[in-house]
Amino acid sequence: MPTALVKRTALILLLGLVAVWVQGGVLRSIVSDNGIVPNLILILVVYLAFYEANPFGALLAFLLGFEFDLLSGVRLGPWAGSFVLLFGLLSCFAQRIFVESLLATAVVVFFSSLVVSLVYFLCTYELHPLSSSRGGYILIEALLTAVLAPIVFKLLRLIVRRREQVTASGYL
Repeated sequence: MPTALVKRTALILLLGLVAVWVQGGVLRSIVSDNGIVPNLILILVVYLAFYEANPFGALLAFLLGFEFDLLSGVRLGPWAGSFVLLFGLLSCFAQRIFVESLLATAVVVFFSSLVVSLVYFLCTYELHPLSSSRGGYILIEALLTAVLAPIVFKLLRLIVRRREQVTASGYL
């Protein structure tokens, strides 16, 4: 495996860990345990679907979902499966949607959040039946995630592209 690929994988997985920490630790401590926080891992998976639309990106989407499953402590698999399904759907449209637009990014992430939440709840329906109050939670989480997505996309572009430029120049 080439070292550039290993470094890219490590960077994405590290960003995933940071996203889980910010989402589950920092934001949860600010809004309380029952508050609604944006799904930062989802934004990272959407980013991968548009900028890494290949089998390697699907593997990264799975690994990010697996990280999320491991650190959430509920069940292994539902987030990983949901993120891979979303990655597959979005990568089909990656060449047709202009995600450089802030509005397009927000809209794509909003609908992606709804799809991932639906797939997640279908996978865990036996443990947590879907109630009407949960539907409101899903909508608010999707809105918060969509509002935050353009900012996170810009940061990801800066981090990943800067890393690629440094690697290409031979300094790292």
